[in-house]
Amino acid sequence: MIHIFGAAHRDSGLAMERGPAKHQGIHPSYQFLYVVHGTAEVRTDEHSLQLHKDECVIIEPNQSVLLSLASADSLVARYYFSDDLLAETFQQLELHSGIEKDDLSQHSPLKRVVNQMLHYFMQNEGAVDYHVISLSYETLHHVTMIYGNDSSQATKQTVRESSIKAYIKKNYRHELTLSTIAAEFEMSPSYFSRYFKQQFGTGLVEYVTAYRLKQAAEKLKRTDEKVSLIASETGFSNLSNFNKKFRQQFGLTPKAYRDENNEFLAMKQLPVNQSQTLDALQYFSEAIAPVDYIKEVSLHSAEKMGRNGSPWATLINIGSAENLLQYDIRQHLTLLKKDLNYEYVRFWNLFTKGMNIDPDLTEDYNFDKIDSVLDFFMDIEILPFIELGYKIRRVQRSTKEAVVYDNDDFKFSLNSKEWQELIEKFMVHVTYRYGTENVSRWKFELSLNYSSESEFLEQVKHYDRTYKIIKKYAPKVQIGGPGSKPQNTGKYNFREDLKKLAQKGIRFDFISYMLYPYLEDEKGERFAKMIDDPSFLAHKLDEIEEAVAYAGYADLPIYITEWSNTVSNRSVINDTVNKGAYIIKNMIGVAHRTSGIGYWVGSDLFGEFADSKAILHGGTGLVTKRDLAKPAMHAMRFLNFLQSNILSIGPDYIVTKGPGDDFSIICHNYKPLHASFYQLMKENEVKIDELSEYYIDSEKKAFRFSLEGAGSKRFELKILRVNDVYGNLISGWKDLGYRTSLRKQDIDYLSRVSDPQVTYEQLHTHNGKIKTELVLEANEFVYISLIEMK
Repeated sequence: MIHIFGAAHRDSGLAMERGPAKHQGIHPSYQFLYVVHGTAEVRTDEHSLQLHKDECVIIEPNQSVLLSLASADSLVARYYFSDDLLAETFQQLELHSGIEKDDLSQHSPLKRVVNQMLHYFMQNEGAVDYHVISLSYETLHHVTMIYGNDSSQATKQTVRESSIKAYIKKNYRHELTLSTIAAEFEMSPSYFSRYFKQQFGTGLVEYVTAYRLKQAAEKLKRTDEKVSLIASETGFSNLSNFNKKFRQQFGLTPKAYRDENNEFLAMKQLPVNQSQTLDALQYFSEAIAPVDYIKEVSLHSAEKMGRNGSPWATLINIGSAENLLQYDIRQHLTLLKKDLNYEYVRFWNLFTKGMNIDPDLTEDYNFDKIDSVLDFFMDIEILPFIELGYKIRRVQRSTKEAVVYDNDDFKFSLNSKEWQELIEKFMVHVTYRYGTENVSRWKFELSLNYSSESEFLEQVKHYDRTYKIIKKYAPKVQIGGPGSKPQNTGKYNFREDLKKLAQKGIRFDFISYMLYPYLEDEKGERFAKMIDDPSFLAHKLDEIEEAVAYAGYADLPIYITEWSNTVSNRSVINDTVNKGAYIIKNMIGVAHRTSGIGYWVGSDLFGEFADSKAILHGGTGLVTKRDLAKPAMHAMRFLNFLQSNILSIGPDYIVTKGPGDDFSIICHNYKPLHASFYQLMKENEVKIDELSEYYIDSEKKAFRFSLEGAGSKRFELKILRVNDVYGNLISGWKDLGYRTSLRKQDIDYLSRVSDPQVTYEQLHTHNGKIKTELVLEANEFVYISLIEMK
């Protein structure tokens, strides 16, 4: 147990239990058990309870408890609250305990803060700081408000009522007679009967029966126990009487209730009028609640925070040069150029056997296939960003498992005569064919990938010689590096190694790095650990900027040539609205901080293989193999709609301004994945219909943007939304039953449902001000355009 509440409260704190395991013991504090994931069984001397995800229970102090977690995916949080800790605020407070479970989904403020605390606590590997202490006290606040009974503040009458309820809860499984309960509370049976009806509005027998039936209904919904056993366990000694009472209460036999309840969540429909009423009440409750952000932005006098550099539009990764000989890949790159107007396409493996470059056969190299690729770039007006290093083709399920791991197709050694002659011949060829002026607009990168000091020195020499050869033929062309992974702590210190490069006089025209949220140590990539940081990109860029300045390269542009939140080509995250919101969140954080950032990758075709028959298979691309836009593609489109001047920026919004009174706004409600996803799961194992279970919460978020100083004008308000219903291929594919065999009309349907929702409205200024308000669902992201109407 971690003593979150300090040394003065050694019996209070937090423990995380993972399965498979059993924990037995007696503890002097209250225990609040919460199932984060999977299932758990809780046994005391008298009771046994099965808990499922999001269910919780409070156990009284000094009870013998056996907690069993049968499977490896079970994760349980145990909060311990001692009487001394509770007494700091309440003179006398009791928690409604026993062995009654509750669904935390019914208490959203408590669920939210519990998950926030667990997320932060596990992200920091159990370290205690002021933030986790704050969240712990907030958790305690909600627990006491929901489950507490402060008898020091209550009247004698309310204490007695609470005591009677608690007694019935504790003993409802056993025979309860009027005389027994009356004696417990030192009343005569006749007086207790009158008192109970006066305080509770019903007779004792009716109250106990209704409570027993409620518990029986829960067991019918959540277990497969026999009806006769459930009747017995909930205090009914006669099965016939139980069936009769149950039918009177619920209008169904116990068996029919169980059968119907199996499909209750999917099939239960509210009457139309009631549904509309609930929607309206929900809307108004959101409208009057405090919004998360209220931005006051002046149309004419707001100071510009900076220029929007649109680094996301600079380059896109597409794959190896050999991939670019394929018709489908070219079609996708043409689509990406048209829709997102990328300036550069980054690719690699230009000098391989597959591209007719093999020094073992001939050094009179045939550049026809290379010309085919470069000619195609010229045709669609996109520039090459050539990674000169070799990348073995890997299609990965996770860091630990690859679908495809191709053999090496590269015949050139570091610093070899053959390599230097190849680069000479290549540069002579391209400057002659395309002209020195055109080639000077290209970019070259040579990544350094080493695991020892000797490898580092050899690769530095290789880079330096290659740099000088290329510059001899195209002096103005830009060549960059080191192209490493700064999150890799096991092989090198990227900050100190960059300093070494500067000290050796190594010249870069730009600094490049690759960023993926994995921590790799001496064991290598297969044992890399996912980093649980939704703002990983911005945080790591802080470190890169500091390292570049420290090394003496501060005047050079920085390119993040590869980035994503996963390397898996089989992760359902890649196909979701959550991925689009993740892109928005991270790109907002770097909008004016880097010269270019290359998303990994442009097309799902990059990871296509025998196991990727389905239209969505967790590929890392922006578009599917059938040319359909994923939410990630919409996120990039929205970003491209932003104007050139940044007026205001925050963690979940950006406001930009163009010429005149034209404004573009993006906001999002990104939900981080819960710590259990990183602790328990392989990222490729989560199913489409399971992913929502791993979000930290599902709460909505409200925004209000107020634009002032417009005088008397009319504006057109355009809103584009991507959420679980609109712009989401998964939603349309679900309608088709997740079929892998799709007809043309199915693809046409998916194309239609994958479009964002678009709404228009005309607004008039009122006292020189316009306000626009909107509420975002979990993981929804929105683009807002406000244009003055002439």
